[in-house]
Amino acid sequence: MNKQEQRRTLRKIRDEIPQELRTLKSSDITEKFLKSDKYISAETVMLYISFGSEPDTFDILDRVISDGKKLAVPLCDSVKCEITAFGADSLSQLKSGSYGILEPDSELIESGVLKPVQSSEIDLVVVPGLGFDKYGYRIGYGKGYYDRFLNGFAGDTIGLCFKECLLDKIYRDEFDIKVDTVITDSDIMCG
Repeated sequence: MNKQEQRRTLRKIRDEIPQELRTLKSSDITEKFLKSDKYISAETVMLYISFGSEPDTFDILDRVISDGKKLAVPLCDSVKCEITAFGADSLSQLKSGSYGILEPDSELIESGVLKPVQSSEIDLVVVPGLGFDKYGYRIGYGKGYYDRFLNGFAGDTIGLCFKECLLDKIYRDEFDIKVDTVITDSDIMCG
């Protein structure tokens, strides 16, 4: 199975998980994440904002803020296919972006309320994916945003996915960057 076929299959698998079950599974993932050493020791966490049938990250976002950690939220530049992280204190500082995903509000960026966070300041990046394998490789949405961002990143990385989206092996290219840890609703694996 090539990468495009894996992407379609994983999206279908994830979309077919009933919403009530996704909510329960997301809670299990959140609990494991919040108890992880990587989260506990991190001072600055870059967290993607979940969308569609992805594992829900809103409870994680709330805890990052309430735990007094610095929250960095990715902003994807669709022209350059690059990510810039911006500090945020609440959901109210995020607006729906070009993909319908919540991202840092451009007006707050332009006014200087939201400031960029350099990758060297980030201790932990929570990485989205349609699926992961037991080695920590992921299949994303096909634009390479996170592979470019993580190339040379020195901090910790965690991928979140439902156990149904954990494969034995992901089709990978030479530029694909693996995560250190994959957390599912049933397990925690180190890549």
